[in-house]
Amino acid sequence: LEKWASGEYLSKTCSEAQLPVYEAVEDNSEWAALKDIGVMGLPEYFDKHFAPPLGSGPKDGVKPLYALEMSLRRECPLLLEDYGVPGFASDDLLARFYTKAAWPTLIAGPKGSRTGLHRDTHNFAFYMVLFAGKKWWRTFLDDDAGSNAYFRLDLNAFTFDPFDPDFHKYPRLQDATVYETVLEPGELIYIPEGLPHGVRNLEDTVAVSGNFLDA
Repeated sequence: LEKWASGEYLSKTCSEAQLPVYEAVEDNSEWAALKDIGVMGLPEYFDKHFAPPLGSGPKDGVKPLYALEMSLRRECPLLLEDYGVPGFASDDLLARFYTKAAWPTLIAGPKGSRTGLHRDTHNFAFYMVLFAGKKWWRTFLDDDAGSNAYFRLDLNAFTFDPFDPDFHKYPRLQDATVYETVLEPGELIYIPEGLPHGVRNLEDTVAVSGNFLDA
């Protein structure tokens, strides 16, 4: 855990790695309320968006970008020597038969970065192991009528902010039930298939995640 909590260690180990990066949008017009910005070298990303020491948030004047789903296998296989897939996800049909699958992936987000409420790719289940920082999660059941009233099928995401909902604009949310937790270093969260979820990074965070299809 200590090594992975260091931007310096990750930058040195993954000096050639490229990270997909995203910017939060306010109007929920994109999947997970995130706009695709492109890719950035991992050392540049940590240097720009993680002011030392880790946990201080982005440097002054820098809008926080969320780095999502950097494939460890393709971009930095050395990290796989430190990391083992959780046992419940080890018999994964995606890993066995879909060789192009990216998972497990590195996810990093400075303090203040976030996602909107969404479902994951193809509604797969996934897990996340947190190595640094704190993540605030909010989830809804997949059959929750109140939240599903504002679901956009074309985005596989929702039109309201799960952390600051506007009950006047979205009145049926008064009938919704939200579940929440704060994930801390060393903890793992499991999100069942199709479960809507959103995240806010309360501190600078480093995590590994993997979508999987249970055999």
